[in-house]
Amino acid sequence: MRLKENKLVVFVGIVTVMGIYAFLDAGGPSAGREVTAAELTHDLPKMVEFYTPACPSCRAMDPTLSRIEKKCADDRVGFDKIDLSKRENEHLMDALDVLAVPTFVFLDENGKETSRLIGKQTEETLQKHLASLGGRCS
Repeated sequence: MRLKENKLVVFVGIVTVMGIYAFLDAGGPSAGREVTAAELTHDLPKMVEFYTPACPSCRAMDPTLSRIEKKCADDRVGFDKIDLSKRENEHLMDALDVLAVPTFVFLDENGKETSRLIGKQTEETLQKHLASLGGRCS
């Protein structure tokens, strides 16, 4: 139980420290549709981004994610976003072992995790992981 409390304290601390950046805009909306955990479906292979609006690295990824989503639009690969600062999504930190934001989880069409990336990523790295789901995304 102590480990769970420590994860929450670390996460809340990070969000609090970065909270001063919450009012800054990184230059447009990011890719993917925002969903809650209850809305997350497994009908397509997909990349799920776990983020918080106060996270500077998350906001910096927005242009890259938008480009990738446009490139992969015809590849039957889904893109979802889950805001971990929302109360209804907080339980996912433990359930899916999300320790930092941004975290990108790649799921096959059955909802099984195939890979995971943590932190700011390059477009090439994200495309490589998406390609492993069966899409071209190039």
